[in-house]
Amino acid sequence: MSNNRKFWARYARAYDKVIGNYSAHKALVDLHFEALKNCRTVLDSGCGPGQLAKKLLEKNVKLYAIDINPEALKILNERCGYNPDLIIECCDANNLPYKDQFFDGISSMLVLWAVKDPEKYLVEHFRVLKPGGTLVFSGPGPETRDSVDLQLKSLKQDLERQGLFPTIQKSWEDFLKYTEQNVSHIAENWFSHEEISKLLEKIGFTIVSIRVNPVYCNQGHVVIAKKL
Repeated sequence: MSNNRKFWARYARAYDKVIGNYSAHKALVDLHFEALKNCRTVLDSGCGPGQLAKKLLEKNVKLYAIDINPEALKILNERCGYNPDLIIECCDANNLPYKDQFFDGISSMLVLWAVKDPEKYLVEHFRVLKPGGTLVFSGPGPETRDSVDLQLKSLKQDLERQGLFPTIQKSWEDFLKYTEQNVSHIAENWFSHEEISKLLEKIGFTIVSIRVNPVYCNQGHVVIAKKL
């Protein structure tokens, strides 16, 4: 994470107002939720401001939510009403503070693209997942890297159709600054369906399904995998 804590705090609020209202993101949240709704103990890894967490808690899930952005965790806690079934940790997802085979289900939404060592990240999540447990994660693909303008155009048009401008104009400007920084300096991984399938199988996961990601104009991936 950048050392500019004010920037990242501002970004968390902008992300919540911009992406949190994006119809395609709501569809992605639903895909993650459907994959995990029957799990009892769930890890929301890279939870952000908590759109998925709120839905899972409504199903009486025991939820552990982690992120490296303290402001995102603050927003999540407020959104979820300080639910006693919600345990929040500000920590590095490459070194999870949980014992082996602890979770029935894990969500990792729009996180892997920014991870420096994706294999290490996935191995660590494999470790804490119970046999028979479900991992669902999502991200962009190689084609997404070359179509950032298309992604932003689609996002803005959706927000405009909902009548959210000019109310969220400042949040939109902050979000654009974040996007420029991420694509230029942070983004590490743009996996194709074949590449991400091979990586998961190498670690020991079994692919249940892989589909396009609604957030990226039906590019990228949403993967459901099992630890057998």
